[in-house]
Amino acid sequence: MRIADSRAAISGRREDGQASLRILQTAAEFEEFREIWSAWSNGPEADVDLFSIHLRHRQKAVRPHAMVVYRNGRPDCMLLGWLDQGTVAFKVGSLALFRSDARILRFVNGGFLGNQSRENSEFLLGEILRSLRQREAQAATFSQLRADSPLFDLAKREPNLFCRDHFTPFQTHWYQTLPSGFEEYFNGLTTKKRKEFKRHVRMMERDFPGIVRFESVRNTRDVEDFACKADEISRKTHKHALGAGFVNNLETRETLVAAAQKGALRACLLYLGERPIAFAIGILSNKTLHGTLTGYDPGLRQYGPGLQSMMRLMEESFEPSGEILRFDAGCGDSSYKREIFGSSWKEAPVWIFAPSTKGLSMNVRKVVSTVLHSFAMKSLEKSERLRKIKKLWHRRAQQNFNEGASGRWLR
Repeated sequence: MRIADSRAAISGRREDGQASLRILQTAAEFEEFREIWSAWSNGPEADVDLFSIHLRHRQKAVRPHAMVVYRNGRPDCMLLGWLDQGTVAFKVGSLALFRSDARILRFVNGGFLGNQSRENSEFLLGEILRSLRQREAQAATFSQLRADSPLFDLAKREPNLFCRDHFTPFQTHWYQTLPSGFEEYFNGLTTKKRKEFKRHVRMMERDFPGIVRFESVRNTRDVEDFACKADEISRKTHKHALGAGFVNNLETRETLVAAAQKGALRACLLYLGERPIAFAIGILSNKTLHGTLTGYDPGLRQYGPGLQSMMRLMEESFEPSGEILRFDAGCGDSSYKREIFGSSWKEAPVWIFAPSTKGLSMNVRKVVSTVLHSFAMKSLEKSERLRKIKKLWHRRAQQNFNEGASGRWLR
């Protein structure tokens, strides 16, 4: 089936008892739902403006695919995604083991908005399976789904054996419900963590007297400068070499500007003199501050600059208005998250493949690459290889730091 034909097949509304479906296929349609969309969204990826920016910069995006479920004539929930067409890489580490040219329905992290009942989950999944059967796409993928959610359960069980995702690598998503003030939060940390943090602060103030400072970033006029400095820091890390971390591009700057215009941007920079050495970025959404990215100069890791910038962001979250009730640190089981955030849930990316030759072929490739990736990562964890790679980057950064230490920025 050609893509134009498959679009026509699912356009408009479809009734299923009291439920009906509308699929938003143009960004112009988003404005009709702005009020309810904004009230429901609780995360940067699901924000109507930030989702639009992200979609606009996806080179492989064919069109939006935002599913709106109506019950009794009123919107009851939304599932946000888009139709993607291009090369899909199934990787082992950073190596693309398999490549397939395919159409994919991609649904964003936190993109299930409104009433997330089992009934709505069943209805939405049924429509996604219908789209795959009609060959609108060869697969559908959810960026992250909570393991305790009805949609996760259904997405893992309802597709037939050959179309379902057999390997879902779980990740830990950390968050912290905030007390009335930063002092109360800080005193709630373990004694070991409090002492470690205070030691880092004292060491930095001792070794760099009078030049340690933080800068808060909230306004649109500060975004350009912040992006340049955060990118400068990010380029020194091993994550940058792997294609991860902060990247100063047009999409990033537009996202930060849009967040600042909403009054939702919370970011900070840690300086030694005029040299930026660490940053942390958060975006506020419905009384939850989402920590999106952090980074620090690895040549100064002994001072814990990344943790210092994160804690500064936390401290600034306690505003007199009491507007922020929770800090969401996102997924990833980093040691610092385990130590400074008290609650978590499990989540995982989930794929569903079309009952077609192409879809089944992609499923086999995904299984093979996932198994090999898991095996390779476990082997690396047991060996010294990964630590050696990180140490090499840290030594290079330390050398660069030492070479510039007598420069003007330390005066």
